[in-house]
Amino acid sequence: LKNSYYNGKKISKVVYKYTVDPDSKFQNPTGNVWLGIFTDPTLGVFASAYTGQNEKDTSIFIKNEFTFYDEDGNPIDFDNALLSVASLNREHNSIEMAKDYSGTFVKISGSSIGEKKGMIYRTDTLNFKKGEGGSLHTMYTRASEPGSGWDSADAPNSWYGAGAVRMSGPNNYITLGATSATNVLSLAEMPQVPGKDNTAGKKPNIWYSLNGKIRAVNVPKVTKEKPTPPVEPTKPDEPVYEVEKELVDLPVEPSYEKEPTPPSKTPDQNIPDKPVEPTYEVEKELEPGTSEPNYEKEPTPPQSTPDQEEPTKPVEPSYQSLPTPPVAPTYEKVPGPVSVPTVRYHYYKLAVQPGVTKEIKNQDDLDIDKTLVAKQST
Repeated sequence: LKNSYYNGKKISKVVYKYTVDPDSKFQNPTGNVWLGIFTDPTLGVFASAYTGQNEKDTSIFIKNEFTFYDEDGNPIDFDNALLSVASLNREHNSIEMAKDYSGTFVKISGSSIGEKKGMIYRTDTLNFKKGEGGSLHTMYTRASEPGSGWDSADAPNSWYGAGAVRMSGPNNYITLGATSATNVLSLAEMPQVPGKDNTAGKKPNIWYSLNGKIRAVNVPKVTKEKPTPPVEPTKPDEPVYEVEKELVDLPVEPSYEKEPTPPSKTPDQNIPDKPVEPTYEVEKELEPGTSEPNYEKEPTPPQSTPDQEEPTKPVEPSYQSLPTPPVAPTYEKVPGPVSVPTVRYHYYKLAVQPGVTKEIKNQDDLDIDKTLVAKQST
């Protein structure tokens, strides 16, 4: 305990109480149990009721009650502390387990240990010897088997047969022991190992360890911090009340102006008189004319224009002879198709320039290239 602390407080002592579980089924007629306790409590306890004969349907369980004390002699009140439960073997006919415990079970990832019906043990298969009943590692050391020998305190893979229990409070307890597999499971639930009898007798003994050495690896360390003490509340300030003031008199009733006089109705106008009908003169007959009308003189008839001399006949123009008709053009043969050049990959640039034939044609589509043509002809 020289190097044992809990939450920064030195652990001065641990008080254990060991009691044989009355449900144990060992067959020692004296009822006595041999109990070996190591001077280092972290190494665990060895319990046995073996009389020299293997026993069928047997069991042995030890109840462990314990209290830890700090350096002031006061019981330590655990708050979710973890207790390691290790070295839990399971063979074809024997199961080591923990039961009747204060707290809750915590499974280690990859471990073979689980919880079923309030009991902590190898619940599914065996974990005694590799290759038998689903076991991945052998509990004892084998030179030819890497990872064997997990059932020792300093084994790097001791987590394979271990679990943990989370506990709180000053007084805690847990019962550990070994039992025949037939006391826990039916034969149909047990793995079959060739050449081995699941109902075979066993020795009623067990070695187990209870300590704070949690067998899980690569688990980050979490330091529990002390909570911040509450601050005493500040007394609230006395409320400030306003001085009651006298009530102000009600306002004087307002004086209203008289309503304006409504407009008087305009009296009805008299209907205007009907206009006087106009007087028309009587149409008189025209009197016949008596004097003869005056006529203007007739205009002077136009005089004829004297005949002019006939103009001189124009000189007949002289016409030039017609130009010689153009010679029929000579047509050249249409050149054959241009042969496709062969391209060779010599990284040279090649160019092909086809022959160009110039054609000059008139409006009749006749070739007049290199011929005489009249001026302004088309």
